[in-house]
Amino acid sequence: MYKAHTTVKPTNLEGNNDIAREDTHLTESDLCDVLGRWYATTNPNHVESFVQGAYDTIARVNSVWYDRIPVPVIWTDEDPYDSFADMKESVARDNELRVFSGGSTPEHMSWEDNVKARAVHDWFGHLECDTDFSLEGEYKKFEHIKGRYPRFVRPLLFTEIVGQRAAASYYDGFGYPRFTQKALFAPCYLRTMMRHAFND
Repeated sequence: MYKAHTTVKPTNLEGNNDIAREDTHLTESDLCDVLGRWYATTNPNHVESFVQGAYDTIARVNSVWYDRIPVPVIWTDEDPYDSFADMKESVARDNELRVFSGGSTPEHMSWEDNVKARAVHDWFGHLECDTDFSLEGEYKKFEHIKGRYPRFVRPLLFTEIVGQRAAASYYDGFGYPRFTQKALFAPCYLRTMMRHAFND
């Protein structure tokens, strides 16, 4: 279960401004609920060409960094690691990175680009930043790698990394029938909420 995070201060969840309230604290479970509920109840509403362009940009950046992973990358149809600790130990021992090639693929990204994205995020995110698969770990990974991507795609990248992690908890797993991948650009108030939660 998620531990209580005593520094978490919720923002105005209506999204009208980014003022943090000092009188209440949120746990990681609360954060997953807020983000997961937003993900579950929000429908994509951006122009299709803009969304596709954003995913294409993310894919191009990932392709550059994929080629810079300094160990062999093995694609596997089974989830290769039980935990972050297992991934970290296995990569150090075997000098290779195994990446899950199954699961769902975003509507606007090819299967190959999606698997490359997983490899890039595992190597340059989780392993380079030494952070796990918890919501806090995914947020720290996002903060660590976001500078490699143009600013206009970062709200979408936030959703792909942090939003989907929260949604997985909200839905009780990626395999839950109601879980679907969505092309959503996270609003500023959600990103500010997470910054207050884990950086303040």
